Amino acid sequence: MKKNKNLLELTIEYPEQTNEIMLEIRSSRNRNISRFSDVSPNKPDKLTDTVRQQYESEIYFPVVDVGIKPLLTAKVLFSAENNYTESEFSFNGSLWPDFSRTGPMVEIPSYKLLEWENILFLKNKNIKLKDFYLCLRIPVPLYLTRRITAEISLLSTSWEGEVAAYYKAGQDYRYIGTACIKEESEQQKTKVYGTSDFAHERLNFAVKESIRYILNSKIESVNSPLNGGFYLFYDLDARTYRLPGWLWGWGPVIRALLEASDLPQITEIYSKNILIKTAYKAGLTSLIGIVHKPGDEIDGLSTARWDPNPSMPAGNRLRVNSAADSGYLCGFAWCDLYKKTGDKRFLDAALLFAKTTKRLMEKDPVPPQDYWPEEGEWSKHTLDESGFGVKAFDELYHLTGDESYRELGIRYMENHLRKFQRSDGLWERAYYRAVDYADKCIYMTRGLGWAMEGLLCTYNLSNDPRYLNLACDMASCLIKAQNPDGSWNYQFNKTPEQAGFDDKGTPLWSMLLYRLYKYTKDKSHLDAAQKALTWCMENQIEKGDPEAIGGIAGANPQSAVVYRPWFNISCLYSSAFFVLAILEEIKMNEKQMPM
Repeated sequence: MKKNKNLLELTIEYPEQTNEIMLEIRSSRNRNISRFSDVSPNKPDKLTDTVRQQYESEIYFPVVDVGIKPLLTAKVLFSAENNYTESEFSFNGSLWPDFSRTGPMVEIPSYKLLEWENILFLKNKNIKLKDFYLCLRIPVPLYLTRRITAEISLLSTSWEGEVAAYYKAGQDYRYIGTACIKEESEQQKTKVYGTSDFAHERLNFAVKESIRYILNSKIESVNSPLNGGFYLFYDLDARTYRLPGWLWGWGPVIRALLEASDLPQITEIYSKNILIKTAYKAGLTSLIGIVHKPGDEIDGLSTARWDPNPSMPAGNRLRVNSAADSGYLCGFAWCDLYKKTGDKRFLDAALLFAKTTKRLMEKDPVPPQDYWPEEGEWSKHTLDESGFGVKAFDELYHLTGDESYRELGIRYMENHLRKFQRSDGLWERAYYRAVDYADKCIYMTRGLGWAMEGLLCTYNLSNDPRYLNLACDMASCLIKAQNPDGSWNYQFNKTPEQAGFDDKGTPLWSMLLYRLYKYTKDKSHLDAAQKALTWCMENQIEKGDPEAIGGIAGANPQSAVVYRPWFNISCLYSSAFFVLAILEEIKMNEKQMPM
């Protein structure tokens, strides 16, 4: 057996005639299969374990890192503890919610397998996942040579593991042999650039590497309805892509690809057509999340995400977002795609979203954060993050010139300001409608960035200096809390040891401060934006795990937001904001160049 980049090439000899060869494929990524309850060694010792460790159920995340074929299945081996003998499990329950009994060994059919992260939900955590490997059956014609060749496509050039071959003899399979592929240990060691300057070549290179990371994050799983979209995270510890079902997070990625497609120095490397086509396909895929239930209050909203969640019946929670995440996807992706491609489906989706949000605001001036289909009810709270829902109205107003979108966007922001705005310029964390109460600010860098997005969008559509002043007040708080190296902590009122660095919030705030500087020309805004950009450039991954190259990784309490706290995770929209911040720097430099 030999490996040629993304291909395993095998020559198999068998001692007697057979009609089938079976290959057992064991990837190194499944030697220690990650679980929802895993505790990262990066977690500070003084921090208490989260409630996520207290569930009676468990979720395992086995990895499929080879190309899926019709005759490829997975074998799952279970073991039991504490006098339990069996339980029920689902496999990728967000798509196939049926349950099966565990037993010693269960075979998962090909159609249920997804590339990269898979979700195996066990109702009883006393039943353990003992082993997970893939099984490929190869029909054999009556060759006299008793030798066949086979190829296995690999999802990563860094694949390592072993393949055992068996031939069928009657009803049994007899062992032929095992071949191993071992990667050089140096290849897996992640290294960051550690250098930065704002020379044109260095900025272009950082964009190129970020685009590489984004393109590598595409979903290309034949069994996934989200094919064409993106995985939101790459887990450097488990070496797998994660969370394909966060549609709202594709918005800034689509904008980054479309804006990069207008940059000649980038299209010399990635063709303009590839960048636009990738954004377009992701946009079309995002449309499948739109709820079409005429007459229902959620008609026209977007399915924002599927979260792994052991408390839910199939191990995942579906969230239909009201005005926040849906509006972000609408503003960052659908409006841009309509302008770029003329495909009216994107405009229709945006207009339907605005109509639905207007209806929701008539009932609740500050719309609920989410609708939960399993319970058939709205969440009781709205987060500060929902401020970025104004993005949709800003884009629609400038796209159509319709004053109603301008008025709706201003009303949306005013309703939020009444419940969230603090005297120091920050926002409180969560508003509860039933009791008219807001939880106190938690100084979360990324969350307040979403509120800042809303303030900038409201100023952009209203030209009212009040909103710009509010944005400046919030920026002032963040600038005071910025670390000397340009980063922010996940919670900026805590130390890096307590909260970790914010790999998502830092590129987000770099982009936001560049945009604020365009309005204010205040050098403190530009200085902070450039400091944050410098940190991103110095922490962009240079080599090691090929799937991680070009990304920016971090470990903090929300490494992958809803799970994997304190593990080393890179985030897709971090790279998108990084690109958008660099493009602001490039555009600013081009304006300053002598004619």
